Amino acid sequence: MCGICGVVRPAVDHALSETIDRMARALHHRGPDGSGKWVDSTGTVGLGHARLAVIDPAGGQQPMGSADERYVMVYNGEIYNYKQIKNRLRSQHHFISDSDSEVILHFLEEELVRSASLVEALTKMAKILDGVYSIAVKDQKTGDIALARDLLGVRQLYYSEDPEQVTFASEQKAIWRLGGNKSVKRVMP
Repeated sequence: MCGICGVVRPAVDHALSETIDRMARALHHRGPDGSGKWVDSTGTVGLGHARLAVIDPAGGQQPMGSADERYVMVYNGEIYNYKQIKNRLRSQHHFISDSDSEVILHFLEEELVRSASLVEALTKMAKILDGVYSIAVKDQKTGDIALARDLLGVRQLYYSEDPEQVTFASEQKAIWRLGGNKSVKRVMP
């Protein structure tokens, strides 16, 4: 099982990279095979990932970006039908790994062509994805960020919001690591 985390702030934070590192370290036990982070060019959004490399240990590092760099995603889970979805997408997309993460990213790109928003696309995908997962996606063009979980709610995803930031993570302790008395809620399926 992997771990994901992220921070969204209304103003530039020059220490955002270090904040994502702190959160990801709290999730290290979930993903000891690697970690990654991404901070957008505005310094207001950061995503982190702790990886347990089960499918395609050499590929599938995250955060993962689309080829055109519009979308950036972190994902935790297991998609049982990812090979079938990959076969369906193969004619329109070039795959560079055998990871289910990359399949989800390309699937999202396809659904976004027919959807008005990230939320709508993720909702459509939830009806097709067979598995357990939590996902966070940032659209660089619109600035939108969306979180999603599997319909059964097997992969937990928590968030906290206050006037200074919204934080999210696979476990509450990654949010609490930022200090303060954080009121944490669970993202509902």
